[in-house]
Amino acid sequence: AYISCNQDSKKLQEKKILQAIETGAEYLITACPKCITHLNCYLNENRELNNKIKVIDIVSFIGQLLFLV
Repeated sequence: AYISCNQDSKKLQEKKILQAIETGAEYLITACPKCITHLNCYLNENRELNNKIKVIDIVSFIGQLLFLV
């Protein structure tokens, strides 16, 4: 699905980021490259949230876990 950076998509990004932060999660994990780009864009525009959660793709997350084990 195509997501442009308009007012509506910014609200969706905000909602997803804030919901993830509320859970206490360290990561918001997705397999969608476009979602990663848009969610990170939102975090970059709202730098006060940058240290509260990281947006990462599932493959990178699993790779990090494998190196920690």
